[in-house]
Amino acid sequence: MSEAVVTPGPAVPAGEHPRRRLLRISASIVGTLVVVALLELAGIDVWGWLTSVWDTVKGISLGYAVVGCIFQGLQTTLTALGWYGILRFAYPGGVTFMAVLAAYAAGVALNNVVPANLGTFVTLLMYVAIVQGAARTRSRRSST
Repeated sequence: MSEAVVTPGPAVPAGEHPRRRLLRISASIVGTLVVVALLELAGIDVWGWLTSVWDTVKGISLGYAVVGCIFQGLQTTLTALGWYGILRFAYPGGVTFMAVLAAYAAGVALNNVVPANLGTFVTLLMYVAIVQGAARTRSRRSST
């Protein structure tokens, strides 16, 4: 029977030179401004949309925003707890709650950005990656 072996990737440098970091941040800002300028030239009113979004956000009470964040966090945690129970029953000792919570929260966040609930698909793939024994392959017997 063959087992999958996880090998560490290339080492990431502990610190990045401040000048290089500043250059990367500047390039990101300039790139964003170029994209916004191109969209404005194409007739898409990006600045007006951003202003409208900001006005809407400013109109929300701080109390409602805090309560909304608490309830959304509670919903995510309880749903992850449900997934943890399912995965723990299927793979005893092969999963931890924090890993399931992280995978589920990442999927929820992705569903807010990507189309067609691709975040849910990513969540399921992450479950396969984090659950010990879920990706185990079986060797096929050769018929002789």
